[in-house]
Amino acid sequence: MRVWFVGLLFAISVCLILYRGFSMKENLLLNLAGGSGIGVAAFPMPFGCKDCLPISLHYTCAVLLFLCIAMVSIVCAKETLHMIQDEKLRKTYLLKYRAIGAAMVLCPVIAFVFTWFPNAAANYVFFVEATGIYVFGYYWWTKSEELTRSQAEFLALQGRVGTREGTPGRLRTSPDEVSTRTGI
Repeated sequence: MRVWFVGLLFAISVCLILYRGFSMKENLLLNLAGGSGIGVAAFPMPFGCKDCLPISLHYTCAVLLFLCIAMVSIVCAKETLHMIQDEKLRKTYLLKYRAIGAAMVLCPVIAFVFTWFPNAAANYVFFVEATGIYVFGYYWWTKSEELTRSQAEFLALQGRVGTREGTPGRLRTSPDEVSTRTGI
């Protein structure tokens, strides 16, 4: 199972680096998360080491990975929400993003706490990290659904979403034009 997990982590990390965010902040966080994910996969946990430090390169990269993608979920996800005209739907997405971000912060904390216990509890670190990856997968699925509803990626490809007055991700067309075109 570990081989599959490491392979999946490499694939996700490369995708995070290749994906271009809607703002420089989101892009930087995704690139840092991708690099950290490669670090998690490349530097395994120190098993059976009695003299090892409680903090390793693996743990540092894992915490950085989860914190970066939590920040994407909490801070950057709302950058395209203004394109959805339905206020209730916009609030629902915002609540989901905050809950996902909170789960992404909790996963490394729980994993770190497990490392303090004898080997029996430390074995659960893998499952906590895997859960964090699945939570991020849920974020990406939710964000993809939101981007489909708002047509944000389509509008970005047309050059109708971009920097206006120094604010990344702002709509260059009127919201009424978007709602007429997308039905939102």
